[in-house]
Amino acid sequence: MPVIVLTSGTSWTVPADWNNGDNTIEAIGGGSAGRKALNSGALGAGGGGAYAKINNFSATPGGSISYAIGAGGVTSAQAGGDTTFNTTSLVAKGGGAPSTGTGGTGGQASASTGDVKYSGGNGGTSISTNRSAGGGAAAGPNGAGANGGDNGGAHGGGGGTNGGSVGVTPVGSTGGAGGNNRFGVGGGAASTNGTSGGGGGGAGPAAAGGNGSQENIWTDTSSSIVYGPGSGGGGVGGTTNITNVGCGGGYGGGGGGSTSTAASTAIGTQGLIVITYTSFVQSGGMFHFLTD
Repeated sequence: MPVIVLTSGTSWTVPADWNNGDNTIEAIGGGSAGRKALNSGALGAGGGGAYAKINNFSATPGGSISYAIGAGGVTSAQAGGDTTFNTTSLVAKGGGAPSTGTGGTGGQASASTGDVKYSGGNGGTSISTNRSAGGGAAAGPNGAGANGGDNGGAHGGGGGTNGGSVGVTPVGSTGGAGGNNRFGVGGGAASTNGTSGGGGGGAGPAAAGGNGSQENIWTDTSSSIVYGPGSGGGGVGGTTNITNVGCGGGYGGGGGGSTSTAASTAIGTQGLIVITYTSFVQSGGMFHFLTD
């Protein structure tokens, strides 16, 4: 079955072998950025993007379908964008923006459109000044994104994606671990990146907060590149303006809160669209379905 992954652009041409009776179109909304404030304030984290799916979309081969890929939040507390296909036929809501201390709300299934819908995880809430919460994870085809951990004596862990577990809220000075993936593994320890859809660990004695990670699910037929929903980034701490930490993973992951104001820190990741169908061709008056 051909698999087409869209991560940019605004218009898709329906292939000649399109099959109206056997296809799925899936989408993930963009994750929002965590709040960034250099060693100041309560730093709520970004929310993960929602997942939505429609079955058997009817289209004319050669026709053009408009779509939009939800952007990830980059600047402090910037919301994630909605991912849409054919305007309103499929909508996966992006993660909401965090406020001063409250984490951003994950993209809601109730605000999305599709036959199957799951909500993204909420960003963790900042309950201690100068401590950062963990980012919420994107939802995926197997379930909702998990919430990021709140902060405490240290910084919270990011949530696990696609039916994973909640990021840890730390009690002492060690950063909270990232939530695991749906198989119960992958959450990063303090200041460590997540793996296989597990959340990034929150900062502890080290200034870094781990980045989220991607669960590999879809392989694009033409490029062989693998894509998947992302987990939340861990909360970022420290006294220096460190970079490239605390970011959401994969697609739709929310960024952790951050004491760094660097542009490359605590960002949310963009959404995507995945189109899968059984090839349909007509030859000599006969119809043929082509499957792998």
